[in-house]
Amino acid sequence: MSRLIPLEMQTVTGAGLRHVAWWRRTPSGDQPVTLHIAGSRPTINTVTSQRPFYVAWRCGGASWPPMSKVSIEGSIAAGYEALEISVNRCATGEFVCIHDSTTDSVTGQSHVVRDTPWSVLSGLSNGGEPLLRLPDALDLIGDRAAIVIDNKPSSWGSTDPVDLDEEQALLGFIASLPCDPDDHLM
Repeated sequence: MSRLIPLEMQTVTGAGLRHVAWWRRTPSGDQPVTLHIAGSRPTINTVTSQRPFYVAWRCGGASWPPMSKVSIEGSIAAGYEALEISVNRCATGEFVCIHDSTTDSVTGQSHVVRDTPWSVLSGLSNGGEPLLRLPDALDLIGDRAAIVIDNKPSSWGSTDPVDLDEEQALLGFIASLPCDPDDHLM
């Protein structure tokens, strides 16, 4: 059984606390972002009942290379119980943990993620760390934190049929993960 609820939280910015509500845009209207909690991760109730609710945006990407092994380990060691992972799908179908549609900002090399195969992306350096695929990041996190998955084309409001198909593929991947239905929020 899936439950839909918006995630309400505050995030710390250079200008102080800022209220954030995360939603994704779909042809049928805005939907809350996907929070996937499986196994013995903190439950939805424990993570979202904390005030304020803290999440490591881009897995701590302001302190470490975004969405890298180092940022995942650092964020968990710092006590974050929820990690946000942005994903874009590459040319060979893998969901790559990257916020932007291009690799410029994290690798210094210009590749459009959608048009680039994983064999090329996997060789790029993200601040000295390799780019990760979503399953790799989920394996690294294990049962140590809740995971907020932000499918970037959706959050950018894309209505491109390719982006919408990719979102469905991501939702199918998430649904295929082993977890207790009561701990799975979509």
